[in-house]
Amino acid sequence: MTQTDIDQIHSLVHEGNKLAAVKLLKDTTHIGLKEAKDIIDDFFLGKLTDLEAAVAQAKTRYSDTYESISASSDPDGSNVHFFYQKGNHREEVTPGHPMWERVRNQYTCVWENAPEEVKKVREAFRKAVLEMEAKAGYTPKKNAQTTNRKEQASSDKRDTLFIKKSPFDFLKWYFYLFIAAAIVYMIYLFINH
Repeated sequence: MTQTDIDQIHSLVHEGNKLAAVKLLKDTTHIGLKEAKDIIDDFFLGKLTDLEAAVAQAKTRYSDTYESISASSDPDGSNVHFFYQKGNHREEVTPGHPMWERVRNQYTCVWENAPEEVKKVREAFRKAVLEMEAKAGYTPKKNAQTTNRKEQASSDKRDTLFIKKSPFDFLKWYFYLFIAAAIVYMIYLFINH
């Protein structure tokens, strides 16, 4: 973060334009939105005077072993970008990047039992992965995960993210109701005799 950025953030906060100050701080320092908002709020309230120290403190909140893969897009599902973050370092991932296989594995698998809303959102990311690979001429590695969970017959893992309902679930509730009624009836008999 340069002195020009700091001066610009100071002027935006003093003008009362906190939203622009948060965006500028987030973009120039690569910290999270919540951290940037908290820093600007504290600066606006006078609790904070040194922006660089606050940014350094916010960046040290992440562990060096923290890893995540994430994606972002416009509300209509266009303009998709994939990111890899380790510790405080966040970078965009494209085909050919060392972490592309992990991105591919995460976003190309189909969740068959997922709610329709989740499937719809994930479909945009899946299409983006395939389009990016086609544009780059990328071919998946031999041991790469397949794009459909049914094709993973060799894997003993079950997809337990979404609970499947058994057709006999309603019988279970009738049984519980019967047991509860029997207990209430026994208590009634015990009290009256």
